[in-house]
Amino acid sequence: MHIQYFIYVFGYLLSVNSKGMSTTEHVCTWETVSDTISHVYTSACINRRSACSDMLTVTAGDTIYDDLLAFGTSHAVSIARLVKPHSRDKGFTTHTGFRTMGLLLGHTAPVNCVRWIRSADLVEDSRPYLLLASADNKSQVKIWSCTLDSLLNKPWSARGGNWLPLIDVLVPSFEIPNAVDGFVLWRSTSDGCGVVSLDVAADTRIHVWHFILRESQTTGDGPVSLCHSATRPPSYAAILCRPSMCLCLRSFCWLASATQVIHFVVVGLDTGVTEIWAEYVTPIQSEHVADDGDCARFIRSARLTGHTDWVRCLDLCRDYSTTTLSLFLATGGQDNVIRLWHIFDATQVPGKVTLKVCDLQLPLPPHAVRCTLSIASESVLSSHENWVTGVAWAPRTRAVSFPPLLLSSSMDQSMVVWAPPDDKVGLWLERTRVGNSGITGLSFLDCLWLPSDGSAIFGHNFQGSLSSWYHSQYDGLWSPGFPLCGHHGSVMDLSWSATNTSASPFHLLFTAGSDQTVRAHVPLRLESRINSLSDCFNDVSELYDHLWHEIARPQVHGYDMNAIASLSAISYVSAGDEKVARVFTATRSFVDACRQMLKLDDYPLGDNLLSFELATSSLAERAVQPTLGLSNQISVPSPVDPLDGTVTDSTADVVNTHSDSCVASSFGASLPTEDRLQCATLWPEIKKLYGHPYEIHACIILWNGLADWSIHQRLMHHQLTVTQMAWSHDGQHLLAVSRDRTWSVWSPEQTNEQLPTYTLTAFPAKGQSHTRIIWTGAWCPDDHYFLTGSRDKCLLVWSAPKKRAPAELIAVPCYPLDVRKVFPDGITALDVCQCSNVDPAAVSYLVAIGLDSGTLKLLILYRSVLMEPADLRWSVIFSLPPPWSHVPGKQVRRVAFEPTTFEMTGTALTPVHLATGATDGVVHVFSIDRERLSACLMAPHETVS
Repeated sequence: MHIQYFIYVFGYLLSVNSKGMSTTEHVCTWETVSDTISHVYTSACINRRSACSDMLTVTAGDTIYDDLLAFGTSHAVSIARLVKPHSRDKGFTTHTGFRTMGLLLGHTAPVNCVRWIRSADLVEDSRPYLLLASADNKSQVKIWSCTLDSLLNKPWSARGGNWLPLIDVLVPSFEIPNAVDGFVLWRSTSDGCGVVSLDVAADTRIHVWHFILRESQTTGDGPVSLCHSATRPPSYAAILCRPSMCLCLRSFCWLASATQVIHFVVVGLDTGVTEIWAEYVTPIQSEHVADDGDCARFIRSARLTGHTDWVRCLDLCRDYSTTTLSLFLATGGQDNVIRLWHIFDATQVPGKVTLKVCDLQLPLPPHAVRCTLSIASESVLSSHENWVTGVAWAPRTRAVSFPPLLLSSSMDQSMVVWAPPDDKVGLWLERTRVGNSGITGLSFLDCLWLPSDGSAIFGHNFQGSLSSWYHSQYDGLWSPGFPLCGHHGSVMDLSWSATNTSASPFHLLFTAGSDQTVRAHVPLRLESRINSLSDCFNDVSELYDHLWHEIARPQVHGYDMNAIASLSAISYVSAGDEKVARVFTATRSFVDACRQMLKLDDYPLGDNLLSFELATSSLAERAVQPTLGLSNQISVPSPVDPLDGTVTDSTADVVNTHSDSCVASSFGASLPTEDRLQCATLWPEIKKLYGHPYEIHACIILWNGLADWSIHQRLMHHQLTVTQMAWSHDGQHLLAVSRDRTWSVWSPEQTNEQLPTYTLTAFPAKGQSHTRIIWTGAWCPDDHYFLTGSRDKCLLVWSAPKKRAPAELIAVPCYPLDVRKVFPDGITALDVCQCSNVDPAAVSYLVAIGLDSGTLKLLILYRSVLMEPADLRWSVIFSLPPPWSHVPGKQVRRVAFEPTTFEMTGTALTPVHLATGATDGVVHVFSIDRERLSACLMAPHETVS
């Protein structure tokens, strides 16, 4: 009989029981195993900074292929693309949101700002390269380059996009960047080279660099990549705005004539002033653009006043239908006001001469053609009730006239679409207002338009999520879409939903983070299509069947979460920075939504296959969280008098929630939006588990989950904190690893009892264990071996205790098998699953390793059935590519294979999912073809030292 136990020790939850060194290393390259592993999901949030996300449309000629999103997440830059549903998916008529393709690693501090570098040509034609600028909190600024062909061919592969660091500069005096922008002047020749201008607003100065770009080819038939000229150093100029702080920045380039190029930089200051600086640049056909004598000649063209507080955001839009310069500037400040300015040629628009504020001073050379630009105050928009944090002009494709629509975001939790004056109304008016009502923590930090057609707007909220609204052509309404979201703190633990049967069509993935939330992720089954040339490639086949989404946020806690253990698909136990563990169960609305969205007529709930009516009869309809409480409580419907509809006095006992209207909406037939995830997907808490008197406690407690969650037994052995625990797959042994550099295995005294008593049966012999903290341990799927990983960088394999009679159950010291594996960094996470099952003469296990450096590795432990059980061998090691790994230096907290049953020999294994979580706040899910991966890793490979 299987036993249900929940284990908790020093804030670490483990699981629920449901049934010789060498410096030479064999490695496996990505090209060898690229067809065996696919990246199906990444959960990541946007850093809590304005201007930390940007969108770009990828075009080739007149064809639009993709909408790309770049955003900063922890110390990395994430690249995502928009995925749309197939026409056969009637229930999902809108976009399914952005899917993250991978991470650009290289920054050593949190990324502050991200910006696509666009072409400065009057007609922005398609070029063979994409350029992206990013800046971090340690004054490092990078420009990344990507070939357009590699992005369109295999975007979902690890090499998709082929992103490479093009330029890396350090802001002088270690000033912290607040905003970055730039443009590229492509040459008129067909070699694709040009000059890129990089503008950075950092502290009290504006820093400007100019780089000459060239193409390079490492081999005669190798790929062509972009690089900056090493023979001509970049030019550099600094604009001092002291004592004002430079908070936001935009730049643009104006071709006054065929030989006159003026570079403008617009910056918002903390004094409420917006300044425009300009420099004269020599013709783009010349290579002397990078000369300091030609570039470092900035003058202040204009100084715009009007805001009474910090200028937090600004944006520019330009009318490309005219040969003269006509440009609109929008600035938003902490005075809750948006100001619009019009920059124009006074000789071409004589009607606005009386409205002009000033003329722009232009840095033209002595013999240049004279031209005059003026700036006028267009309008003042006052509708927000808190700081204006973002403004964005609609893309040119959506604007039927100039100026286009304007989008603004604010800390008042709303975004507003402003309509320009027309023939009937001569004022800027508020056309649409969207946002979140009555929900704390969802203020907006920035806003974006969908660049391809402007049919969607996006808001970056304070929790790091990207909320979306899509415009309907039929009724003209804006409907909320699926958000891009993730933990905005470290991912401390994750757990797949437990099940006793392999018939379960899916497994929920629970993640717990230091952002005080528990999130549930699930693969959405639908026929998705990707709007690009890559639809026909195999690397997107996983996306045709599953599109992963965050489906619920069962717990929004007041403490940082440390651990989580799944009891079933509808219940889990979690623990945070407190001495209490909490048990949660799903709501009936959650189960209803799962069945509708996942297209499941019936699936196993809990520990047995139950009918839907029986399984949900005891579940609460929904849960709420008290305003000043930590425990999610069952929502009780308010009693209403049937005669007059008034609420009776008994409502005084009803729990007050953050947003009653949001809870009332609960789940629908579609995936929840960000505001619903925040408050309408909570699960009720059914039990608190008290047992540990101190936060630092090395006692293991077994709880009776079959009855009233009472304490069944305390297991005392370790001297320092127990860091992780794992049940064997047959439910007969419990493995615990500790900071005291030892491990322990506990076994039941009577196997035929429903609640047996456990006793210590194995521990490491003195001097034979790890020399540093043991972080992690895991059982092999057949329970013949278990593995331990430590800070000493060693992976050890141990034989499982042999079955003995109850009278012979004594603690036996154990010795590690002679297959010690050393890694370059400490091992912080590991898990094991069955690898290959085709060869009846071999037994193999797939081992996933997470290192202290953020690296993920896969390798196989195997032996022949004709060999001794202790005679094991290691395969070559495969390291997951950087776009699929975690941020360097961010500890991998947990790796976990999706639960599978142990298959008998001779049958091919199905692909398995692997989930990883780290302190960078990112969760990855991979799909691994175990049979094909085994063939790749077991084949002979090169040896490296």
